[in-house]
Amino acid sequence: MSDDTVLLQVLAKLDQIQQDVAVLRESPVLVDLETAAKLLSLSSKTIKRGLAAGKYATYRHGRAVRVNVAEIRLAMRQEGPHAEN
Repeated sequence: MSDDTVLLQVLAKLDQIQQDVAVLRESPVLVDLETAAKLLSLSSKTIKRGLAAGKYATYRHGRAVRVNVAEIRLAMRQEGPHAEN
């Protein structure tokens, strides 16, 4: 592998990391499942399936369940274009 190829791969990875950081900064607010579904144009059932599969974390305060919309967006981006809607 040439130095140029390695450099291009490193730059591509750096760009991906920068994009991921930007996504995480975008909406660090915790919201309930219904609100997350609305913000992401998904069904609440899709959000719940992702939670059950361990794709992203839940945050609990008593009986209230909250999710970080930015974490879900990031997980969807990492899954690629075939991600469930």
